[in-house]
Amino acid sequence: MSYLRQARVKRMAQLLASTDLSIAEAARAVGWSDPNYASRCFHAAVGVSPTEYRRQRATPLDT
Repeated sequence: MSYLRQARVKRMAQLLASTDLSIAEAARAVGWSDPNYASRCFHAAVGVSPTEYRRQRATPLDT
């Protein structure tokens, strides 16, 4: 089960960094039906929440 959880976290990280999917949509896309559980698993594995992860990887707009 830990392999599956790690695979889901890795794919969810990719989705958060490269798409505009919501956290819930990204969670469902990797096989988690409960976005709250997905967020807890993601935070435990990565060290930041999915929202913070996406914020850290956002590219600033050129001004």
